[in-house]
Amino acid sequence: MKRLLIMRHAKSSWDDESIPDHDRKLNDRGVRVAPLMGRFVKQQGLSPDIILTSSASRAIKTAELFVAGYGRKIPIGIEKGLYRADVEEFCDTVREGAETESTVLIISHNPGVERWAYALTGKFESLSTASIAVIRISDKLDWFDLASRTKGELENVWRPREVLPGEQEDSAPTS
Repeated sequence: MKRLLIMRHAKSSWDDESIPDHDRKLNDRGVRVAPLMGRFVKQQGLSPDIILTSSASRAIKTAELFVAGYGRKIPIGIEKGLYRADVEEFCDTVREGAETESTVLIISHNPGVERWAYALTGKFESLSTASIAVIRISDKLDWFDLASRTKGELENVWRPREVLPGEQEDSAPTS
């Protein structure tokens, strides 16, 4: 069984609005939550074979902290196309970046991650920062064949406020 994990980057800082969006860093909460989500995914028995992340600073740091929390080296591919990606760009990235892996973790931004999860499952789920949608994809499908018309099954959505004790909902902008 193939699984696609779609994660929105952890909470970013808006302290300095002069910093370009692409270069924004994680805030303290994001730095705290990203490794906890890595540990949570491991506890759920999922093992990403590769992480493909947006080239934005906050997404790269989310990937690094996720891996640290997971406690096992996971290759990270930095993909420019995942910054402000649409559904087709997400699919293109997986087709080009995943090969024989059974579980692929994508880290990117809203509104793209929500739109892509909806396109694959037909179910809309709100993905607050550091949330992860787990989508099962048929083993009969090679990643090379992934397209916007591919249908998968939404297995879970894990939001930090629901799976990590003491975490609260986001209240900042949506990118």
